[in-house]
Amino acid sequence: MACCSHCSLSSSPLDPNLLLLYDPYKAPSASEATTLKNTVAAAEQELYDLRAAVEARTKLLERTIVEYRAMLAPVRLLPPELLAQIFVFADTTQIDSQSDEESVGEDTASLFDGVKRNIIHVSARWRAIALAHAPLWTRIHVSFKTAALRGRWESAPLVLAQQLEWSQSYPLQIRYGSQSPPLSETSATDTDRGGCFGLLLAHADRWADVSLGLTGSEMKKLLESQATFSMLKRLELGPWSFAQLYDDPAGLAILSRCPQLRTLPDLQVTNENIHSIRSSIPLAQLEAIKVLGTPSFVMQTLGRLQLLQRVSIHAQGTFPEDFTGRTSCPKLHALRVLHLKIPTDMTPHVLNGLLAPALKKLRYDHHRSGAGPDILNFLTSSRCFDLVRLQLNARTPLSSLLQIFRVIPRLEHFIYAAQAPLGKDFFQSLCLDDITHAGLISSLTFLALTDEFTCQAEPVLEMLRTRRGTLRSTVICSRMQVLPDVVALTMKKEGWLDVSTRWNLD
Repeated sequence: MACCSHCSLSSSPLDPNLLLLYDPYKAPSASEATTLKNTVAAAEQELYDLRAAVEARTKLLERTIVEYRAMLAPVRLLPPELLAQIFVFADTTQIDSQSDEESVGEDTASLFDGVKRNIIHVSARWRAIALAHAPLWTRIHVSFKTAALRGRWESAPLVLAQQLEWSQSYPLQIRYGSQSPPLSETSATDTDRGGCFGLLLAHADRWADVSLGLTGSEMKKLLESQATFSMLKRLELGPWSFAQLYDDPAGLAILSRCPQLRTLPDLQVTNENIHSIRSSIPLAQLEAIKVLGTPSFVMQTLGRLQLLQRVSIHAQGTFPEDFTGRTSCPKLHALRVLHLKIPTDMTPHVLNGLLAPALKKLRYDHHRSGAGPDILNFLTSSRCFDLVRLQLNARTPLSSLLQIFRVIPRLEHFIYAAQAPLGKDFFQSLCLDDITHAGLISSLTFLALTDEFTCQAEPVLEMLRTRRGTLRSTVICSRMQVLPDVVALTMKKEGWLDVSTRWNLD
C-alpha cells in the first residue's frame, strides 16, 4: 500500500469492484456479512483518520501562514524604542480621555485593564519591549469605587507592587481613590485598602502628579508619614481632605517637604489661612489654586503668583472707592470666576482688576444681568484675543454677546446658560455665510445651549446647517420644551452632527 507524502496514512485498500462478487438479488451469507461489516468498519476508520489528518494539516498550515505573515508585518520594521514610545502614547491617550470629567480617584480600574495590560498579551516581543520600558508603567490608576474591581480588589496590592517594580525609578503619576468600600460581596476594611496606599507611600520620593481620595485611616497614614516628596509637582486631595491637611500641623509639614510643588487645585487661599500657607509653601511657585475673599484680597494674592496658570476666583464684596490698578497674570491660561454681589450693586466686577493676556479658557458664573460689559472690558483690556473656550453661566444681552464674539474670533468651545430665553435673533446672528463661511466665531467646534427657547426649531437648524464642516457636536437642552428633541431628531436623520439634549454645565 502506498503512503501519503504529507502524513503517515496509507492509501485505501478498498476496491469498489469487490461488490461485483456478491449476488445483488440475494442476501449475503453469514461469512459474507462478516466480511462486509469488517470492510465498512475499516472504511469508517480510514475516513475518520483522513478527516483528523486534514484538520491537523489545515491548522498547521494556517498557523504557519499567520506566523510568516507576522514576520513580514511593517510593525517589525520599527525599532524597539520607537514601538515602546507608541505604547506610551496609546496608553496616555486612553487615560486622558477617561479622566477629563472624572473626580478625584475615579477611573476605570486600569490597574488591571487598559492598553498596557492588553499590549503584554499580544506577543512575546511586545511583552518584552513593554516590560523593559519603565515609562509605560508610571501611570498608576486604581479606584475601589468602580465596578471594574468587583471580585478583584483582593489582588490589587500584588498587581500594584508589580507595576511599581516595572516603573523602576521613574516619576509616578497616580490616581488613587478608596473613599468608599470596594464593590464586592465582602466589604473591605480600611486596612485592606490601606495595603495599596502603603505601597504607594513607600515610593513617595517618586510621586510627581498625584490625585488621592483617601479613607480616614489612609489620611492619618499620610499625615504621620515622614517621607520627602522630592518630585511632587501636583497634588489633588479633594476639598475635604485638603481642609483636614491644613487643620493638622503635620499636614503643613508635609507641604514643606515638597520643594517642587506647583499645582494645588484644591488649595483655597483665604485671608484667614494665607499666612500659614505662606509658611509652608512659597506662593510665588504655585501654578494652580483657588482664591476666596474680597476683590482687593484676590488681587493682592494673585499679584504674588506670577507663575499662576489656572485659578478659580470666588469674590465677595466690592473694591474700595480708590481702586484704580490692575493685577497682571502673564501666564494665566484658565480662569473660573464668581463674584457675588447684590443685584443693585454697580461697583466694578472683580474682572476689572485683572489682566490675563495668555488666557485660553474662561468660565464666568453670575446671577445678575449686565454681565456682557464686564467680560468685554476684561477681554479687550487683557488683549486675550486667542481665547478658545468660553462658558457663560450668566444673563448676557445679545448686543453684548455679539461684541464679545467679535473680539475672540478663534473661539472653539462655547457653553451658554443664558438664564433668559433665547430667540430667533440669537440663532440668526450665529449663522455663517453659505459661500464664504464667514461670520462670528466661525472656528466653533462645540456648542452647548441650555435655557428656554422662544423660537421654533427652524432657526436653530438653519444656524447648525451653516456650520456644517466645522461644528462637530452640540448640546441643545431645555426644560419642558420639545424643541431640543426636534433638533436632535432632524440632525440624526441628516447624519452629520452629533446632537445631545442632556447636559450638566457643572
